Amino acid sequence: MKKEDIKLLMKKNIIDFNELVLNNYYKMDLDEIDAVIIIKLHSLLKRGITFINPEKLSKILSLTKTKTANKLDNLTAKGYVKFELIKLKNGKESESFNLDFFIEKILMIEFELKQKEQSSTKKVMESDLVDMLETELKKPLSVLDIQIITKWLSEDNYTKEQIEEALLVAMKNNKVSMKYIDNLLLNKSYKDDFKRQKNSVLKDFNKIWKE
Repeated sequence: MKKEDIKLLMKKNIIDFNELVLNNYYKMDLDEIDAVIIIKLHSLLKRGITFINPEKLSKILSLTKTKTANKLDNLTAKGYVKFELIKLKNGKESESFNLDFFIEKILMIEFELKQKEQSSTKKVMESDLVDMLETELKKPLSVLDIQIITKWLSEDNYTKEQIEEALLVAMKNNKVSMKYIDNLLLNKSYKDDFKRQKNSVLKDFNKIWKE
């Protein structure tokens, strides 16, 4: 998942900002109080409130005005809360705040986490496919063969299911080889046929592997 996708999901409230903060605040050198302040500030921004009144904020947080001010100063020093002057419609200036830098940083943390999870999942799939192909080919795969599998998963973005079904087709045709399976995956007619034959092929595949 791309960072932009995570940001879009957050804007649509599909990814919960509060949960994102609570799961990651400690990775950003923040404590629980900082996390609650960030969540409250984000809530204000969602309501269109861009001005912070430390005294009112302290009451919302059940903190003293001094502690609230110190916490805001710390968040500002880290760049997580940024203040700027904006011009109002009447020409006057007003102080406004944003959490843009904080949001970017926490999204980066979440993006890197998702990348690691995806990488780990692909490694497991790659290992499973290597075992399966070595069983059918009745020989250890070469470095080149393993690179082909890696390419299927990382560059071509084939699913494990598609590769397994291509293997089944190759087995049915008595042409089990990396080249033949690769050609099946590349063949457009096979891709079109993939949807039509999905149920029957999966049934045959499960039957073969249970025997």
